[in-house]
Amino acid sequence: MKLPHEELLLPLVEDFLAKKGEKGCPRCYLLDHLFDNFYTEEILECLVETYNPLRGYFFKLKDDLLPKDFTFIRLKNLFFYPLFFGKAQELFLSLWKEDVSFTSFYAEVSRLPNPSEVENHLQVISSLGFSRLTKRAEERLAPILKLEKEWLSLKEKEEISKLLFIVSSLPLDEKLKEGIILREEGKEYYYVLWDAQGFSLKEENLPQGAILGFVPGEKLKGEPFSCFSPFLLSLSAFEHAKRAGLMLKEAEGFSLHVLADIIYELEDLGFAKRVYEIAKDYTLQPIELTLSLASIYYTFSDLDTAEKLLRGKLCGCMREDPMVHHNLGLVYLAKGNLSYAEYHLYKAYLLDPENNAIRQRLIQFLFDQGRISDILEILAGKEDLSPQEALILGKIYFRQGDYDRALSLLSQLLASPERDGEASLYLAWLYLNLRKNEEVANLFLDEARSRLSNDEFERLKKELNL
Repeated sequence: MKLPHEELLLPLVEDFLAKKGEKGCPRCYLLDHLFDNFYTEEILECLVETYNPLRGYFFKLKDDLLPKDFTFIRLKNLFFYPLFFGKAQELFLSLWKEDVSFTSFYAEVSRLPNPSEVENHLQVISSLGFSRLTKRAEERLAPILKLEKEWLSLKEKEEISKLLFIVSSLPLDEKLKEGIILREEGKEYYYVLWDAQGFSLKEENLPQGAILGFVPGEKLKGEPFSCFSPFLLSLSAFEHAKRAGLMLKEAEGFSLHVLADIIYELEDLGFAKRVYEIAKDYTLQPIELTLSLASIYYTFSDLDTAEKLLRGKLCGCMREDPMVHHNLGLVYLAKGNLSYAEYHLYKAYLLDPENNAIRQRLIQFLFDQGRISDILEILAGKEDLSPQEALILGKIYFRQGDYDRALSLLSQLLASPERDGEASLYLAWLYLNLRKNEEVANLFLDEARSRLSNDEFERLKKELNL
């Protein structure tokens, strides 16, 4: 029986045992510390000894909800998933897709952690509503995490209706800061204060150039706000003010759409999906919300739901949106329905021909289908080619024997990640036969060899007589 991640772990265990002066079979050691689909704390100790720090995610979820295709390391009633096991994103997608209830955060472990400290941090994250906190999310939300931790044990939260939660781009004026209960500073300034100081928040009371979002505690008792952290709601009101070009904004229904966007950008797709679903009834931008929500279902490979959401925005009662057609085209492409994909990708382009992202996706589709004449017609006279379009057009010109134009286009991609192995082989041929530079041609040849499978490399090399 092959053990999970055996090829990765065996040499590490062997070194670990040797350092401890213990003799024994590394594979037996692994087997002794494997139960179901998780390893025990001793394996975590081994990995921390080797990788310092050991990067991964701590999880809190029920044993019976552990995905069977993934192996974790158990620490008391918690679990750790090292990034070097691979497929971390697939793990999260599988949990979100199945609506598994879990909480997790990124960690860099340099010593065996205290389980109670990890669990306390997970509790704070869970109370905010997050299922995953990446390193970037933790940094962005650092002040909110500190506030939430204090808030959980604060007796004043029992009188939440008398409180005011504020996020400001600048420190508050002294006359507004009386009665502050909590405060934190980060990218923004966060305050919790008594909402009974005899003042009202007005633009004239704010520091010049300040942007401020707030939510009164009384509002948190009703729908749709009661299930959300006041700190996240005040942040969403702040971001709402920034989007609208306002100095002052109280949290309202549309702020939930803004909050979902924030969570989406912080890569917690499960939490973002839940908030988008709630925000549907309150948004001022239904098309944009649908595009975001459908993209989440698309990422979950739930193509039917993504299709249903997008098609719901194609009724004759509203103006057609090019991005709805574009995203529907991607859904049908993933489903293998090429005729529907072509229709919607073309429709998106016709509705917004100046949108380079839409045009590029159509060009890639046409190239994959061998529709060369259509590509040449669309790109005729275009000066604003994207790297991907320049790559495709360069390949077309090369195959047509128009080597000067092929070289001109492909040479634009010398520092671009868009260049693939096939283009490198074409450049090798062009530099050898047009530029007469064998040294550079060999460099492109080596590059192509590293980017293509051996069979594909030999086939193309033979075709080009290189």
